[in-house]
Amino acid sequence: MYNDIFGNDIFMARNDKNLSERDIQLLQRQQQYFQGSLNSYKLSLMAPHKHFSKIPTLLPTETTLANLKYNFNLTPNATGKFVIVIDPFQRDMVYNVSATLDGLGTVGSYTTFAQTIDTNIIDQWRLVSMSVQVQYIGRLDSLSGFFCGAITSNVSNATNDTFVTFQNIEDIQNKLVVNPMDGLNLLYVPSDTTMTDFTSTTIYTGATHSSKWKNLFVIYGDGLPNTSCVRVDIFKNFEYISKPSYREYIPHYKSQPDQIDSSINQIGSIQKLTNKLHD
Repeated sequence: MYNDIFGNDIFMARNDKNLSERDIQLLQRQQQYFQGSLNSYKLSLMAPHKHFSKIPTLLPTETTLANLKYNFNLTPNATGKFVIVIDPFQRDMVYNVSATLDGLGTVGSYTTFAQTIDTNIIDQWRLVSMSVQVQYIGRLDSLSGFFCGAITSNVSNATNDTFVTFQNIEDIQNKLVVNPMDGLNLLYVPSDTTMTDFTSTTIYTGATHSSKWKNLFVIYGDGLPNTSCVRVDIFKNFEYISKPSYREYIPHYKSQPDQIDSSINQIGSIQKLTNKLHD
């Protein structure tokens, strides 16, 4: 996309007698910057646990990054079942290992696990990338069962109870069914522009984000040992703006972390040039 936008600008620039060679070079550098920014973002989407990025924008603001990690172990019930539901846009996720969980619709009870962010520091935030990894950590001589995971929406029902019926997860086209030894690695991808908007921390902690229920990670296991044999790792990368009282301690940049370049950060100059080109 960025190549198309800026490629056209550079073509127009070379045929515009009002622009100097320096103006054209600035446009070329802007194109390189956005292509690099887009590449960084793609890497972060594919491997959130080791690549951190901002969301590419035409006119970036000064922000900074946080990479957050959460993990817990769980014990499947006596028949080897569990189910996990994670919404990227709210603090609390749930899992269910109730004795009555049968995969056929019996709800039982949920356990809540909080994925907190520092509300004392962060003023506004947006999710950049995220992954959920599920691994088998039990004994090999008692290995049995499987994992099944998918990403879906549930706006119409707006309840976690949908997924205690395991067939509702099986019916999702992007689902993966794996041997526990292979594990699961599910990746977040934004499905609409509201998922890239900055929001307040109260929306995250209060579970009132406009994208709630739109992009759920749903995972279940069946036939597993009734021991603490499942480890869940959650990686979340945030782009955020800190509260004013912390700005002198936390550097904010317009560029990607690996692209700090003062000439490219002069967005005002670039904006004037773009306006000049299209006048």
